[in-house]
Amino acid sequence: MTIFTKGPWEFGVRADGSLWLSIGDPRTGQHYQADLHCSEADARLIVASPKIYEALQEAKVQVEILQERLGIKDTGAGTLSIINTALASVEPHTEEVGA
Repeated sequence: MTIFTKGPWEFGVRADGSLWLSIGDPRTGQHYQADLHCSEADARLIVASPKIYEALQEAKVQVEILQERLGIKDTGAGTLSIINTALASVEPHTEEVGA
């Protein structure tokens, strides 16, 4: 099973305008850096993605709690559907053999 790298990630712009992405801190342990071929806006989204993922997980829980407390499954159903779709695109898929 492959899982994503949780971060924290950083990106930067070199003098020539090219972008780099790194994880870890060379002063405190392992550090990986790579060229990044995208826009700065995409780089900001990539760097923020671990926190966005955490926020989606928490939002899902909160919507489900509200649904349960209100006794109305339609409240927030659209939001919950979007959250579930986003989480499913990141979380590992498990397939049952013979299903």
